[in-house]
Amino acid sequence: HIRTKNVYNTLTWVDQGIDAQPEVATKWEAVEADQTVWEVDIREGIKFHDGRDLTVEDVISSYDFHRSKKGTSFAKKMLAKVEKAGPNKARFFMKSPNSEFAWWAAEYRQVIMPAADVATIGYDGVGSGPFKFAKIDPKRSVTYEANENYWGEGPYLDTLETVLQPSMGS
Repeated sequence: HIRTKNVYNTLTWVDQGIDAQPEVATKWEAVEADQTVWEVDIREGIKFHDGRDLTVEDVISSYDFHRSKKGTSFAKKMLAKVEKAGPNKARFFMKSPNSEFAWWAAEYRQVIMPAADVATIGYDGVGSGPFKFAKIDPKRSVTYEANENYWGEGPYLDTLETVLQPSMGS
């Protein structure tokens, strides 16, 4: 989780009081009484590490990946489709009612990435989080550098290194 959230953002996040808070999304609301369709307003002014603006098309492309066979999130089981509902608005069609949409959208594997084909999305390591990849030593460590154009608070460090430890189990 911490390695993912250093580089990427999700639509929402969950605070210490277990309340859903806005991140890429500024507002979300069920537009069907049975809570199977949700509309999400996308925050303006977020830039990816490469300087591109984060758009509703990036959100749609990311969720197309998350619900694909290559995805690793709950979206495969819960999300039927997502489409553009306005210049900064996405519409999510759930497979069944979901009163916990905002908490579901905070799931750390449902990160927002620059739009790309499902087969290649995410391979560039570009996100919109407080840090960007600086050096990766597979199975050993990851070094991050501060994203000087981060849209939120922080980052409060110039660099951050995460050292991976082998499992203590057998």
